Amino acid sequence: MSGSSTFDPYDWKSFYFKNTSRDEAGRLLSDPSVSIGTFLLRDSRRVGDYSLSVRESDEPGNQVRHYLIELDQLEDGKTQITIANQPFPDIPSLLNHFKIRVLDKTSLLYAYRKPILETVIGAYRFAGDQDHDLSFEAGERLEILSKTSDTWWEARNALNNIGMIPANYVVSIDQTSDRNSKTQSRSSIETGSTTGEERNSTSSNEEYYMVR
Repeated sequence: MSGSSTFDPYDWKSFYFKNTSRDEAGRLLSDPSVSIGTFLLRDSRRVGDYSLSVRESDEPGNQVRHYLIELDQLEDGKTQITIANQPFPDIPSLLNHFKIRVLDKTSLLYAYRKPILETVIGAYRFAGDQDHDLSFEAGERLEILSKTSDTWWEARNALNNIGMIPANYVVSIDQTSDRNSKTQSRSSIETGSTTGEERNSTSSNEEYYMVR
């Protein structure tokens, strides 16, 4: 079985569910709304390796199959990944291969996307210094995919880049709308005041800048 694939293999982190278990992946992909050929990547129980979970059938109890992706260190210092004894230089190469070739019963057709928890706006500019960081500008819109801790969240930008961001550098869309409404209301009230200009300036600073 093959078909037209609708995912970008180089955007694999957008369907990489790092800490998702085998059982949870099976539950997600067994949902009646999920089509055959839908897949996700996750960490294997074997440290350092990955698993590829694929919806292969509509038969109850046999809907999802899990494939081990092994990470191998070569003698020349390079790495490669292996699935079912078939080597590839990297994950995008593996995904590209099985977009047009059958794994067992199906090709890889649709990536299971991470749900969006909320949409936020950058309150400050963030220049990440780690490979897994996602840099952004003040005012930039981001989608939150997971809240791994109280201080660091996983986010996606408009270019579909995914990485970690500091939670205290962003505000939710709803919170931003509320603040704008309050600021406009205060401005209207203070328009006729003799000291309104001074107070409005102070109010604006308090409304739009967070304490780090």
